[in-house]
Amino acid sequence: MRDDNDDVADLVRSTRALDGGEPGLTSPAWDEVPRHRHHVLVCCGPRCTARGSDRTARALASGLAEAGLGDDDVLLTTTGCLFPCNHAPVVCVQPDDVWYGRIDPEAATRVVLAHVLAGEAVTEHQLPRHCGGQADGS
Repeated sequence: MRDDNDDVADLVRSTRALDGGEPGLTSPAWDEVPRHRHHVLVCCGPRCTARGSDRTARALASGLAEAGLGDDDVLLTTTGCLFPCNHAPVVCVQPDDVWYGRIDPEAATRVVLAHVLAGEAVTEHQLPRHCGGQADGS
């Protein structure tokens, strides 16, 4: 049975050192905004990183790949601090404006299966969203 460590080891074996001969910093392929329907942001600020956001990001990437979803479906992005740090690791799904807290790898899998694939928020990890001084009830 493979685990995250096997996936990371495979990834490390497939990398190569940068030598300056890489393609340029621009490409016609990078002119347009990707056509994704969801953008999943994974906080990798210091507190989220300390609480395992690297494992969260890997679990999200694995779950999306296993579901056959690529960048045209879901754009997965690691970010700097998203706040609220007390709920680390934090994940945000756009354009749904749904924020999740304490997303460990198991919860990350549920976010992919329930939210991204089925359109249902994972309520036990969903954080209330405050807009204009009032919670929106989510």
